[in-house]
Amino acid sequence: MDIREQLNQALKEIARLKEENKQLRSSLYKAQNPHVKNSRPTKLVTEFTPKEKAAISLFMNLFRGRSDVFAQRWESNKTGKSGYSPACGNEWDKDLCRKPKIKCQECVHRLFLRLTPQVIYEHLRGIRTVGIYPLLEDNTCYFLAVDFDKKQWQEDVRAFIGTCNELGLPYHIERSRSGKGAHIWFFFEEAISASLARKLGAILLSKTSEKRFEIGMDSFDRMFPNQDTLPKGGFGNLIALPLQKRAKLRGNSVFVNDSFEEYEDQWQYLSSIKRISKNNILQIVSNNSEEKSMDKVNVEITNLPEEITIELNQGIVIPKDLLPSRVLKELQKLATFGNPEFFKAQAKRFSTHRIPRVIDCTKIEDNSLLFQEDYWKKLRKYLQNTIFHLKY
Repeated sequence: MDIREQLNQALKEIARLKEENKQLRSSLYKAQNPHVKNSRPTKLVTEFTPKEKAAISLFMNLFRGRSDVFAQRWESNKTGKSGYSPACGNEWDKDLCRKPKIKCQECVHRLFLRLTPQVIYEHLRGIRTVGIYPLLEDNTCYFLAVDFDKKQWQEDVRAFIGTCNELGLPYHIERSRSGKGAHIWFFFEEAISASLARKLGAILLSKTSEKRFEIGMDSFDRMFPNQDTLPKGGFGNLIALPLQKRAKLRGNSVFVNDSFEEYEDQWQYLSSIKRISKNNILQIVSNNSEEKSMDKVNVEITNLPEEITIELNQGIVIPKDLLPSRVLKELQKLATFGNPEFFKAQAKRFSTHRIPRVIDCTKIEDNSLLFQEDYWKKLRKYLQNTIFHLKY
């Protein structure tokens, strides 16, 4: 056993002891205060039918996240707001819970509930809506999910799965709970580092965007896991589990085919899901490494014109009809940057609806791509590196 494995085991044991300490502390408090209500009785695992056991086992084996904590959806009748929070055995207990003044992560009385077959059963039956945390304590994950939920999401999903088909990657489309978006799921044969999983997602998005210069990928929201490493004191972003009964009755939170038609037998579909090997992912990442120099990348671009004419007139006007979509996309990237408001809302788990993920300082017209004059140095350097002779 190497030192890294020993360290991981020690960290897991520390986490287990901390959780056990919280449970014992809560049990001691309740023993000293008998007026505290016990949790409601639930159906025992041993009462499940063989068919229910098999379905729950399949579901938990596919959608594997943290098992020591899960999230539960809540809705406020007064404000109409909704969201997710970690499920806690002491939630809203008048003697223990101090929400919202004290966050769950900082509460000394927190008693996070484990993700059990019983919890999954209640999710599938529509009794509650459950979200899981994909990022494990050792910064690995068993799946990657890519979220599309804004305008033109169907067109973007079609383009995205086209890239997956080109690379031979098995993907699985779930229409989201709202019915106005989709999650594209990728399941792995084993737990892999979140950073590797997210590199795969970034490559798929990048290759798709290259083919859709004028359309872009505006409906892309985020990936799950959404971090490479666990944030201090947190669990990372959660993702709602599919097949919640109430949403399913509305035709949402279900798996669909490439034409967005619901599979008639969801459980048969889940049992046929193919998982991706770590070696396959490493090969794709290696073949599409961002570390390749711009010169090497551009040598692969064919059918380039010998020269292009750029007009400098209250901005930079670059002709669009002569340039490949890949080059136009790279040019557009030079004048595009992340929107801080989007990431601020995302970090606080607020809705990102109608908040653009990126700010694009270009303008696309029928025959040209327009830039502000401030970007001339960047554009000239890039174009000269792509073996163009410039006239301006």
